Amino acid sequence: MGAETRTPRFRQATAEDMSFLKKMCFLAFYPDRSLEASSEAYDEAAKSEPLLSPYLDGFGRAGDFGFIAVDSETGADIGAIWRRRFGEKNELSIAVDVGAQGSGVGERLMRELLAQAPEDGVTELELWVRHDNTRAQSLYQKVGFVASAELHDVYQVMTIRL
Repeated sequence: MGAETRTPRFRQATAEDMSFLKKMCFLAFYPDRSLEASSEAYDEAAKSEPLLSPYLDGFGRAGDFGFIAVDSETGADIGAIWRRRFGEKNELSIAVDVGAQGSGVGERLMRELLAQAPEDGVTELELWVRHDNTRAQSLYQKVGFVASAELHDVYQVMTIRL
């Protein structure tokens, strides 16, 4: 998209970030479907999309951890990355606001979380990415993720050992 490079600051994601996490989760699963900018639209989408609720419900429970990228100039939240433990598996979700895509925010978020995960005893992370989201796949490969499986003929499962 050719956006200029941004140097965001990061803060830890909390349960108070739920509205923004809903928006980011929606964009992660449906990168080609942007909704109107209201948080109510994303709240409603999170309720109606069964794929999203496992990544959002009760965020902040044991094993959850993430970062919010905040635009250093405007103070606006522009991206999020979080991991959630499902049994022994740690799954990763990441998305960048449409206006900040292509500016390096996604890679910075990814590197920030990958640096933190071993401190929490995490040795492997997994994420899903749509087959047609080649930009995201390139980013994940760049930071060390490898394809490990396919899911529902729509998603590529990628993993990284830390």
